[in-house]
Amino acid sequence: MHITLGKKSIAVSIIIFCVFVLAGCFERNIEKEFSDTFEIDTDVEKFTFTKVFDNYELGEGTALYMIKIDETEIGAFMAWDNLPVSEEAECFVYANKHYAQLPEVLNGKWKYVDRNKTGSTNAIHASLCVYDIDNMVAYYLTGDT
Repeated sequence: MHITLGKKSIAVSIIIFCVFVLAGCFERNIEKEFSDTFEIDTDVEKFTFTKVFDNYELGEGTALYMIKIDETEIGAFMAWDNLPVSEEAECFVYANKHYAQLPEVLNGKWKYVDRNKTGSTNAIHASLCVYDIDNMVAYYLTGDT
């Protein structure tokens, strides 16, 4: 028995293969992304990341993660600014409130990173982390449009 694949079958197979390969290329490493964005020079393996919300697709979206911090690693956050956050960071939170809302933190530190390398005012590429000192939990909000 001889089986021949038509050109359509080969093309469909190639497209399906490419979709699976590209899907793997866009998989996010949240721990590395967090560490690189906020220049955390500590062992992020001691952090426990819990997804609260994530609608990222192909590099665009909004995500909120709760991060439980090992008490031996809290020093990484102590050099950050005291709450409340800046006006720019507040605008970023407001722009994402329909997707993910940060819980209220009364005693904490924060750092905002504008990752917009183009300078365009039409796009948002930013991240905010708020560290809750009392509960040793951080909230990582990131957004790209």
